[in-house]
Amino acid sequence: DHTQLNAVEARANSTESELLYCQEQAHGLQQNLDQECEHSRSLSVELQQSREHCAALKADLQEALGKLQRVLNDRASLQSEIDRLHGDLDKARDSECSTALPL
Repeated sequence: DHTQLNAVEARANSTESELLYCQEQAHGLQQNLDQECEHSRSLSVELQQSREHCAALKADLQEALGKLQRVLNDRASLQSEIDRLHGDLDKARDSECSTALPL
């Protein structure tokens, strides 16, 4: 009877040791989980900041493209004006030459 009691106590002690070990493991896992959650939150904030930065860069790029388009349009207008003035100059030269021809 005494031996049986010792065996039960030994099993109880063993079970208690296992329980303590499991609690320590659970505590460690909870700490790891907390760290991973914090890391995840940090990455989420970083991702949001990156998205905002990309949106700002996109807006800057669109503005720059708009300015470039206006410059190209101005250049095309100026080129057509230059071409027209060259044409007028050629006509004026032709007209001067035809009036300056000897009789």
